[in-house]
Amino acid sequence: MLKNQAQVQLENTKNPSEQDQSKESAMTRGDFLKLAGAGGLGMAAMMGMSSPVMAGEGKKGKYLFVVSAGSKDPDKAMLALLLADVVQKQELGDVHIYLWGDGAELSKIGRPERITSASFHRLGNALGMLERLQRNGAQIGVCPPCAEWVGAVDDQKYEWANREDGGVLLRSMQESWTAWL
Repeated sequence: MLKNQAQVQLENTKNPSEQDQSKESAMTRGDFLKLAGAGGLGMAAMMGMSSPVMAGEGKKGKYLFVVSAGSKDPDKAMLALLLADVVQKQELGDVHIYLWGDGAELSKIGRPERITSASFHRLGNALGMLERLQRNGAQIGVCPPCAEWVGAVDDQKYEWANREDGGVLLRSMQESWTAWL
């Protein structure tokens, strides 16, 4: 694109500090990807959610994975569990998994063992992932009305799936990096 004489003159009249600021404010693709995070967890910060601790600072953080997918979208359900597993394996911090909507299906006895993903076939089924996450210290909660909707009540709900109301979810969101999947 050709610049007209007025544009060239305007550029030449800017003081050096203004020119440096415009160069510094441009975000590169690499900067964006660093901010977004490899697992998408940094996207929560970009959408207005905050965390008291960033994982890269050498301190442990808290991570909340809100799982809204079940057997209708096994790839999404398994991705959420995989990300939670990565947090635990890399010792990045505490994990809280909250099952709601179709994701509440993961708390019903007989369902998560049938949920597998073609994309993440090496992970096995959702039940194996959930049990490992729970053994390794993850807090696993389920939305009470959602659990009732899928029939995960009384002896039809896994013991590790705790009925947690919206207040528990909101407090966890305030304290944690949050990923909605």
